[in-house]
Amino acid sequence: MRIQKVVYRDKGSGQKICFDNRFLYVESIDTTGLSGVHITEELVGVNGQQTIGHRLGARVIPCSFALNNRIGDKRIYELIVSMFNPLRDGILTVCTGSEEFSIDVYPQNVPVFQKQTVPYITKWTVDFSADYGFVK
Repeated sequence: MRIQKVVYRDKGSGQKICFDNRFLYVESIDTTGLSGVHITEELVGVNGQQTIGHRLGARVIPCSFALNNRIGDKRIYELIVSMFNPLRDGILTVCTGSEEFSIDVYPQNVPVFQKQTVPYITKWTVDFSADYGFVK
């Protein structure tokens, strides 16, 4: 599955930021992690165990982004930080060539920008948490 675009929309302000590989890039995104707890019982005289229930936990979605800021506009950094600070509810939408998935998330951390060897490229990571781990 090739990611073409990732959009994060803040539910509080309605602002959105689009990583569509024009000047905001998606370096990596992992939407496969889903935690859970299985409740099992072992019956007397039977080898093995039987699952009698399960509870799903929060899904953590680690994302790595990059910014190509050749024009040197400092306001883009303020925009990016304002999207993820304060840490409030939002919707993360992942678009591939043929499908689109959305999930209710909130960022776990504020972006910390890392300078690279190329002066106009800046990278950062944000981990999103989804308490209800299913996509819409």
